[in-house]
Amino acid sequence: MKLIKFSYCEDFGHNFYLTILRFNEWCVFHGCFYTAMYSRTFPYLNIIVGSSRLLEINFSIFNIGFNLSFFTRWWFNE
Repeated sequence: MKLIKFSYCEDFGHNFYLTILRFNEWCVFHGCFYTAMYSRTFPYLNIIVGSSRLLEINFSIFNIGFNLSFFTRWWFNE
């Protein structure tokens, strides 16, 4: 079990990941803040409840955005 993990990735922009209380294949919180190389001209908001997560919020506008997931399954490679 890991308490807090921070990671960075560069792929058509800059991605910053934060994971809190990860155990086995689940984590209590997973967040991502990113700056994109290609921008949106219209704001994007997506809220998901269920489907292997308690709550997920995705938002982006122009070149920045964030994804927040609460009580979600961990599918990302280390």
